[in-house]
Amino acid sequence: MALALVLAACATSPDGKPTLDANPAPAVAPNDATTGAGSEQSEAPLPTVEAPATVEPAAQVDERQVDEAESAWPVCFELIADERLRTDAYRLYERGEHESFVEQLSARRGAAGADAQAVDLCLAMAHLVDGDLAAGVSLLLPWAELAGPLQHQTLAMLADAYEQAGQWQPASNVYSMLLALDPPAQEQVLWRAARANVQAGDESQALRRLQQIDTALLTAAFRAQVLEELARLARMSNQWELALAALDEIQSFAVQPAYRMMIEVERARTLLSIGDDETALAILRQAMVEYPDQVAGQQALLVLRELAAEGEEDDDDAKPVSLVEPLIEARVLYHSHQNEAAEDAIKAALKTRDADRAEAYALRGLISAARGQPRSALAELDRAITLYSQRGQLEDAVTQRRIAEVWFAKADVVKQNNGDPSKVYTLYASRYARHPDAPQALQLAARYLAANEQPGRAADLYARIAAEYPDSAMAEEAGLYAGLLYYQNADPERARTVWASELQRLEAGAADESRARILVWTGLALRDTGDLLGAGEAWKQATTLAPDSYWGVRATDLMAGTSLRLGLEAAMPAASPPTAWDAVEDWVSSWALSSEVDLREQVSGGLWMWRVGWQSDAVSRLYALATQERSNAPLLLYMARESEVAGCRYIASVAAEYLIREGQQRQADAAPDDLWRVAYPMAYPELVAEYAERYGIDPLLFTALIRQESRFYARAVSSAGARGLTQVMPATGKWIAESIGPEDYRETLLTRPYLNLRYGAWYLNFGLGLRGRDWPAALVAYNAGPGSLDLLTEGREIVDYDLFVETLAYSETKAYVTGVYRQYRIYERLYR
Repeated sequence: MALALVLAACATSPDGKPTLDANPAPAVAPNDATTGAGSEQSEAPLPTVEAPATVEPAAQVDERQVDEAESAWPVCFELIADERLRTDAYRLYERGEHESFVEQLSARRGAAGADAQAVDLCLAMAHLVDGDLAAGVSLLLPWAELAGPLQHQTLAMLADAYEQAGQWQPASNVYSMLLALDPPAQEQVLWRAARANVQAGDESQALRRLQQIDTALLTAAFRAQVLEELARLARMSNQWELALAALDEIQSFAVQPAYRMMIEVERARTLLSIGDDETALAILRQAMVEYPDQVAGQQALLVLRELAAEGEEDDDDAKPVSLVEPLIEARVLYHSHQNEAAEDAIKAALKTRDADRAEAYALRGLISAARGQPRSALAELDRAITLYSQRGQLEDAVTQRRIAEVWFAKADVVKQNNGDPSKVYTLYASRYARHPDAPQALQLAARYLAANEQPGRAADLYARIAAEYPDSAMAEEAGLYAGLLYYQNADPERARTVWASELQRLEAGAADESRARILVWTGLALRDTGDLLGAGEAWKQATTLAPDSYWGVRATDLMAGTSLRLGLEAAMPAASPPTAWDAVEDWVSSWALSSEVDLREQVSGGLWMWRVGWQSDAVSRLYALATQERSNAPLLLYMARESEVAGCRYIASVAAEYLIREGQQRQADAAPDDLWRVAYPMAYPELVAEYAERYGIDPLLFTALIRQESRFYARAVSSAGARGLTQVMPATGKWIAESIGPEDYRETLLTRPYLNLRYGAWYLNFGLGLRGRDWPAALVAYNAGPGSLDLLTEGREIVDYDLFVETLAYSETKAYVTGVYRQYRIYERLYR
């Protein structure tokens, strides 16, 4: 059984975040082949091309011709002979005006000579993006076996079309033809081919293809994905040693404990198959004990139940599931929302003398709380608390988690029934002062008190966190919020005193941005006491410490007294000059160390995927590579430059930003503006300018919003279903269409830049009208919705912008507003 959390679990960095403003990369569809609009279009089978019986390498093509075609345009556009037609057609395609694009190129088909294949491929691109698979395939098939610079793109697009139609055997045939051409991203082609084989029911061929992949060349996430599938297929074919070797390889680089345990459960499945029951059962029990609320524990229980069922079929009295204590099973069942089964297991446990009664009562309390039975829940939880308290301060990590869970659950039940949970939290923190979750309990208590008009008590608890737990993750927020509560209640002098102490504490090695944050607030407190000179000095220090952070640019605005109301007119940005890569290379060479491992072939392979139409795969793989190699300056430079040339703004932007950050961490001179412009490009300038003027918004603010939403990847799709450059939700798109058209609106149009940007600009302008062109308020409305803006502002204008943003109840919206704010100011510096 394939595991589900590979990409998240295998990240090698603790945060996995790609940008200087700490915003996650926008979600993209895993690959165009499985999420395309045409996945349900073709009911009848498409015409197919058969793979050759023996796959031989294709004839050598003119490498010079291929190299010349590697530019910001797909290869098929480069090879259209008529320069004006090529330029006009690509402009229409990039804007998403497919109808005009098809009409223009279709008129060329009859007259096409040497560029007939290029014209057909360009037309096929538009048809496939729009989900017209039959039309796309009919254009591609005649050219599938023609050697030349377009054969890679022809076969890649054809394979995609078959996958979208669910025709897996034809897709596999095309992949065989593509593999014979030795493509740059051979590992990716093998992976997709193996997936097609699995869907077609040919697991043996899939396994052979997976074994051909050199996993050492892959990023951690992709490597784990391939090895998981390899292990699964090997186990299906009874190749136990191969399965174990694949799982052991994953363990050699995986870092997250929960994911490592998931792999151990898969290893236990394999060990059971070869008769090593003792080792397997020990692994499964460990997974259930340590991770009952995660996939590893739940899968372990599933394996044991499968064993029990097999035992019953064989009339074997020794049921493996009995080897796991009922309470361990009960906890997994509770976290799987199988409360009745969990209660049965608890009853069975309590019949034995050696049952852990604290655990039993705790689980009963949790089940009662889940059922909305507060009296029963509190009674059971208090019984568990009493028994746990008799054990004293325990070092066992599992028991520590159980104790915290019981106390936090009790606080939650109290809160749900209009009680004061802060008393429960503070009592827990006092009784278990050395417990890892003690500072979190104090934080939750402080938040509750602050929200219920008890700022003094809340401030005391925040101060206690900062003083007693200075090394905890909550200490920085606690130091800030202790002063913020005084500031919020018109006591700026006391707030300033608290923040002065916090700055002294942070001097020990805190990040510059953390100190800049406190300095911005210190300046605000000084301003409110009338000390304008002191305020200016604090803000100046903030800009010096972290000039490119949100707090640095906010301090600059405070010093300048910049209004946060958007004017009705805004100066158009300056044109972006060609990137002076020589200057960027000189800057990098002044501080960067050479890399021991040359990974440029992986970049080239990823950009090959981009050019042949596998854009989502390209973005996913290259982003993972950039994140994994975020300190590898030579590779980032190569990736940024080549991605810009290929027109892959998403990856160029990510690589350039990582490169800027690495230079800052190495205390290099300021990065050249040329590199900053790669990180913050002016994409779709004509459309942005047109809609910015039409709807009265600053084109640079709008560009910052686009960058935050999608990093200029037109096919971006979030996990929630938001689509395109400005990440419009389908329901929002339908509502906007009812207001401004077009009449033939359909959800698939949201990935077309000309329409998506128009809708995004209209919606941003709509938000600007809600609070007198207050653009931070408009950003809140854009991200969280107009209703949420009303709720957060209680229907009033924002008086204290900084306090409003700092105390936003939605962390995602807070990160969004500060992220766009920061990027807006960077765009102004670069282009105005």
